[in-house]
Amino acid sequence: MRKSAVFIATLIVVFTVMAAGLIGCGAKKGKVVKIAVILPLTGEYKAFGIEMLNAAKLAVDEWNQQNKIPGYRIEVLERDDAGNKTLALNQAKYVVGDSRVYGVLAHLNSGCLIAALKTYNAANIVAIGPSESNPDITRKGYRNIFRLVTHDLHQGSITAEYLHSLGIKRLAIIHNSNDYGKPLADVIKEHAEGFGIDIVAFIPTRVEDVDYSAVLTEIKSKNPDAIYFSGEASQAGDVVKQARNMGITQKFFSPDGTFGKQYINVAGLKAVEGNVVSMFGPPIDTLKGEAGHLFKKYQEKYNAEITNFGPYAYDVTQILLTAIKNTVDKQGTPTRKAVIEEVRNIKYKGVIGTTEFDRFGDTKNRIITFYEIKNGRYLPQKVWRP
Repeated sequence: MRKSAVFIATLIVVFTVMAAGLIGCGAKKGKVVKIAVILPLTGEYKAFGIEMLNAAKLAVDEWNQQNKIPGYRIEVLERDDAGNKTLALNQAKYVVGDSRVYGVLAHLNSGCLIAALKTYNAANIVAIGPSESNPDITRKGYRNIFRLVTHDLHQGSITAEYLHSLGIKRLAIIHNSNDYGKPLADVIKEHAEGFGIDIVAFIPTRVEDVDYSAVLTEIKSKNPDAIYFSGEASQAGDVVKQARNMGITQKFFSPDGTFGKQYINVAGLKAVEGNVVSMFGPPIDTLKGEAGHLFKKYQEKYNAEITNFGPYAYDVTQILLTAIKNTVDKQGTPTRKAVIEEVRNIKYKGVIGTTEFDRFGDTKNRIITFYEIKNGRYLPQKVWRP
């Protein structure tokens, strides 16, 4: 009888310890909050999307390691939109259906975000675009839509001013006809003409085009002082490569969508030499100085350099997580509505500078840097600070 009592008592102690251990593990594991990351992880824009996803994951890892939202574990719900508007909409519908998702790092391409706007608004969930610059994105009256880069009404007007400052009198413009390239080209054309620049050609193309000989033959006959390509990296690289093969030597200018290694790799080092690309924010070397930890950690973890919108994705993630934390601190549990209001009122000092949003959801950080490509490197030539 005594042995049985001892055995039973021992079992009770064992099970008590095991239960305590399990409870402890559960507390350590915590409840789950998610942010969704929808980016092109396959297809033409995957180099941009993969870098941005990796940067977002770095931010989440930091928050989890430091237990910045006590009692909660943060997870990333990653989805691939492949830069396709239909797929972007479907992925948006998928992520808003998860009640534990409180914010979305929303796409790379303007067209993808535009396609998903109504879905995000109907779900009353905050969506922050890390890179989209089409002006219409923040002009729908939605309180839950934001972007981390300035819009193309600004980028286009500043670009025209910069071209004028360089003494360019005759400009040819090629655009890719999509929700990014066409509106930007329109703004540049309007403002360039306002500075007295003669637009000698304004030619639409399609992203899927492969042969630009007819377009380039027309431009060559006009003999412009410079050529502006309004579109993304891969297509820009094809256009520039074919232009050089046809003996066109004029300098090409292009926007943020062409910033990074992909443009250089597609066109070839010699073909892009001397070309100029605009990019949001201060010079990337400045970012490395002010936020070296991000660049260092990224290199260590992924054995790759940050070359385009990684810092923007990192800051979007930090802003979303800060907003979620603030709601938890104030009311115990987060809600999508509360997170929206936190983002609307946030003032966040991150790797790209200080981010605040105006009443439309546009960033107040409107710095743009123009880079010249030299020996495969982007060297800052002019920083526009409004």
